[in-house]
Amino acid sequence: YTFSVDITRNVLVISNGESQVEVDLEFSVPEGESLRDFTFETATISSVGGSGIVNAGTYKLAISATVTGNTYTNIVFASEQIFTILQAEVDVQELAIEKEYDGETILTLETYADLSPIGFGEDDVSVLVRFDNANHGTGKSVNLFLQGTNSSNYILSSETATGTITQS
Repeated sequence: YTFSVDITRNVLVISNGESQVEVDLEFSVPEGESLRDFTFETATISSVGGSGIVNAGTYKLAISATVTGNTYTNIVFASEQIFTILQAEVDVQELAIEKEYDGETILTLETYADLSPIGFGEDDVSVLVRFDNANHGTGKSVNLFLQGTNSSNYILSSETATGTITQS
C-alpha cells in the first residue's frame, strides 16, 4: 500500500497499485493563515497502536505531517478511518500435490516451484499437506494447513483436496 496527501484537495490517497481510495482530511491552521500559505513537505502514516501496515487485518489510521517551518500534529480525519486488508486466497486447485512414496503422510510445499503459479514472494509461508494414508495412489484425500510467520496473511480456498503418492 502507498499513501500520499493531496494538500490542494485536503485528501489522503491510499493505493494498492490496482485501485485507490481517497479520505477527506480536516486541517486546523493558525488564525489568519491558509494551508496553501505553507509548503507541504512530508507525511507519515501509521496504524494506531501498531508498527506499520503490512499484514492482513483491520487498521485505524492516524496522520501527522511536517509543513515548512512547522510541525502539525493536529491534522485529523474528517471522520474515523478504519480499513481492512484482506487475506490473500490460496486456490488449492492450483497446487501440484504430489510426492514420491516414502512411508510418510506429510508433504510440505514451500518453494515457488511447488506453489506455482501462486507463490508467496518473500513471505515465510508454506502449505503442509497431510495424506489420509502413506500408500501410493492417485486421487488421495489430503488435508491442507498453512504454516509460517506470515501465514495469517493467507487463507486456503479449501482445507481439503486430492493428491498423488507415486511409487518410488
